[in-house]
Amino acid sequence: DLTGDNIYKPIEDLSDSDIITVHVPLNFDGKYKTDKFINGDFFNMFSKPILFINSSRGKVVDENDLILSAETKVNQIILDVWNNEPAINLDLMKMTMISTPHIAGYSYDGKINGSRMIYDSLKNFLNSGYNYKIEKDYDFNKINNEKIFLSESEYKELDNFKSIVKRIKF
Repeated sequence: DLTGDNIYKPIEDLSDSDIITVHVPLNFDGKYKTDKFINGDFFNMFSKPILFINSSRGKVVDENDLILSAETKVNQIILDVWNNEPAINLDLMKMTMISTPHIAGYSYDGKINGSRMIYDSLKNFLNSGYNYKIEKDYDFNKINNEKIFLSESEYKELDNFKSIVKRIKF
């Protein structure tokens, strides 16, 4: 679809690119379906082999077409996401230049930051007026999968969070 906005270019304009990196959500239906959006037809439009990077969602790429396109249309592959994670395609993994597990949110600091974001969003949504303050600075470089125990003031913060959650009507 043409949006009328000249900042959006037709996908065919990518055909002489050296590097393609994918950053789209996974949509299984609708006007902007992205399930297997990157497929053999996509790879075949390139005039020369490309470096292909996918860090969006695994199912955006048809992995079988990516494998078939390797070396003729795709000479280097970097993947951070996979179809059927965690049971990934090992043959495809062997073809990649760089392979990473898509687990940024699984790290301790990712969980802490995600929890803070949820708390702040919930607080703003409920307009509670409670001022969230972290009284303990965590040094993430010194944490080696050790258990973290909350101080008395942190337990109070947690109780405040629980009382806000209880006010939500589902």
